[in-house]
Amino acid sequence: MNRNLRRLLPLALLLLALAGCGAKKSGTPPPELPEEGVKEGEEAGRTIPPGRRPVIRVAIALEGDSLAAAGYGSGRITDPAGLAYMEELERRQDEIIARIEEVLGHPLDVAHRFTRSVNVISANVLPEEAELIRGVEGVTGVTEERLNRPDAVRPGAARG
Repeated sequence: MNRNLRRLLPLALLLLALAGCGAKKSGTPPPELPEEGVKEGEEAGRTIPPGRRPVIRVAIALEGDSLAAAGYGSGRITDPAGLAYMEELERRQDEIIARIEEVLGHPLDVAHRFTRSVNVISANVLPEEAELIRGVEGVTGVTEERLNRPDAVRPGAARG
């Protein structure tokens, strides 16, 4: 019985959330967005209101070896030489972020910084900014990341 309740609880919560979000059919169509509110190349059915621009997450690969590639492993770094290399790698990332910000003309929205297994910065940028970042000294590549946002979670998937 308890097992069945755990399976039905996420569905019940979803139904309650939908009911509270105005998911009722009113009989009148939703208002049309003005032409300038729709951007080119968007996912079907998704619109961005005027003044908001689409942002993508990119992985910015940088010159220089990661800690693992430099021979310091990918676990906890305790070796003084490994700690010094990690500080140097972070300092170089700071320098490249500053160069990127100078090219963009505004602060870079850094989501994550990676140094252990790869030397990469993950950042949120406008699509046209990705091309500008490719030309920055110290950047070896820019790749759009794929963000997976599941529509639903299987019952029990979140259990530890």
